[in-house]
Amino acid sequence: MRKLVLAMAFSAVPFAAAAGDNFYIGAFGGYGSVHASATVSGASGSTDLNGGRLGGFAGADFLIGQGWLIGLEGDISYDWNALTATSGGFTGSVGTDFGASVRGKVGYDLGPANLFLAGGWTGTNVFAKVTGLGSANQWINGYTVGAGADFKITENIFARGEYRFNQFETLSGGGSSVGFRQHVLNVGLGVRF
Repeated sequence: MRKLVLAMAFSAVPFAAAAGDNFYIGAFGGYGSVHASATVSGASGSTDLNGGRLGGFAGADFLIGQGWLIGLEGDISYDWNALTATSGGFTGSVGTDFGASVRGKVGYDLGPANLFLAGGWTGTNVFAKVTGLGSANQWINGYTVGAGADFKITENIFARGEYRFNQFETLSGGGSSVGFRQHVLNVGLGVRF
């Protein structure tokens, strides 16, 4: 029994070391395009809310043999996706700002780069403001899928490029509904520990 316990302890050491080497944090910037489609009293229309974005991410990758890796990553972001219009003496804006996601990853380590696919939960805050009348905020949830690559700059520093598609839940009430989906391009810089 003692030999079995020792064997298990020694076999866990390389895995723990690999796991410790693969935790990372980073920051990103990019561009997002939210497509908003609405139906009000039977009439429908849509518009795009485009803008820049900034955020940070943290996660871990684990090699599972022959170059394959799995991982888990979370991020927070701020998007400048808004549309402002004036009508009847009122100025209003609608858009998204704060967002977050938690994604599972699967990928392949090519040496100088890691290629990955990722997907999971995402959410964002939708806001509407009308000058003189007030504002409203609503957090909406959804799913995200995407692909990217981490390019090794040094042993611990990497650059990232990725694409994501985010599909959010539809807001509805009073015979009206509004749906949101988003295309995102991110570039970033990270550090592995």
